[in-house]
Amino acid sequence: MDGSTESRRELPEPGNIANTRGSPTSTIRILLVNDEKLVREGLRLILCGYPEFSVVATHLDRASVLQQIFLHRPHIVLMGLEPHITGTDGIETTRIILQRHAHTRVVILASSPHLFHMRDAFLAGARGYLSRNIDQGELRASLQAVYREGAVLPHGMASQVLRMVSGRPPVDGGPLSGLSEKEREILFMMAHGHDTSYIATSLGLSPKTVRNYFSRIYAKLGTGNRLRTVLYARGSFARLARPHEAE
Repeated sequence: MDGSTESRRELPEPGNIANTRGSPTSTIRILLVNDEKLVREGLRLILCGYPEFSVVATHLDRASVLQQIFLHRPHIVLMGLEPHITGTDGIETTRIILQRHAHTRVVILASSPHLFHMRDAFLAGARGYLSRNIDQGELRASLQAVYREGAVLPHGMASQVLRMVSGRPPVDGGPLSGLSEKEREILFMMAHGHDTSYIATSLGLSPKTVRNYFSRIYAKLGTGNRLRTVLYARGSFARLARPHEAE
């Protein structure tokens, strides 16, 4: 399957696509993009079990996604994102997709919800950001909502992401709220095991500037050193990632 596509149902004629959208007999065409073969196949089997979905292609290589969109014209691109491995690669791909195919809806499916990646995904134009921990029914309802021009986020996290998109820090009720946006971004990268050089290169800063940020973060959090800061940050981000009470 790697690098290949598979037609699942007959596609409507190009001139009829707009007319079939929303009709009882139309299907929601989905392109699956994920680095893991088992995940791709599992998602395909799940989605093809519902009559309203048509998985037009499954793909491993994000570099060929634009070609597949041109060939199959999916309504939704369901794209995997593994923050600890691929960084923001899927988010950058989202941005490129929507620059060239503005009517395509992109939904990110991540191994776990992270506020900064959610913010970046929505700024790039994604319509949804879902955790792989959701059940089949929630996945189905989420894709239906996106198809109907909606947007979806993990339960209870919409207000946090909207605050970040508007440039305000998330409210977590603790010392993290006192950090600047840049300090939180650096803290997030520290928590995911990135070293000073990597952080500096990624953010376009000098290593010395990054170390100065470290010092300010230590002072604001009262942690004193990098190890305690990383442990604190991992606990805090894990708490933020848990479902919150709906607003």
